[in-house]
Amino acid sequence: MSMGIPNEYEIFVMDVAGGNHRRVSLGLLGIGGSISWSPDNKYLLIYAGPVGDKDIFRLDVETSEAVQLTDGGNNAAAAYSPDGGYIAFNSMRNGGQADLYIIKADGSLLRRLTNDPEPDWGPRWEP
Repeated sequence: MSMGIPNEYEIFVMDVAGGNHRRVSLGLLGIGGSISWSPDNKYLLIYAGPVGDKDIFRLDVETSEAVQLTDGGNNAAAAYSPDGGYIAFNSMRNGGQADLYIIKADGSLLRRLTNDPEPDWGPRWEP
């Protein structure tokens, strides 16, 4: 949701009836588009940061605690694996080329999955 500042957004949750709106992103600047729920519905994956240097964050829906999972690379479009153990995302860390990467859910063990001259965007998991 836009909070009235150009290109700055906040993340809100609400119940299925459309009530009980609650902001869960507090103090993160430069929040971007794609959001992914963890399989247990406890966390959201978001990206945030300055233009050209976005990082992936795990946002605790209950406490609003944000944990940075990546460092550099201009990352976006993170998605949890069906078991919640891994996160796939796209990043520009390969010389400005958009490739797909994977990390463990705690942010460790970064691994590049693609190395195409064409950009790779928006990874999605299948069961």
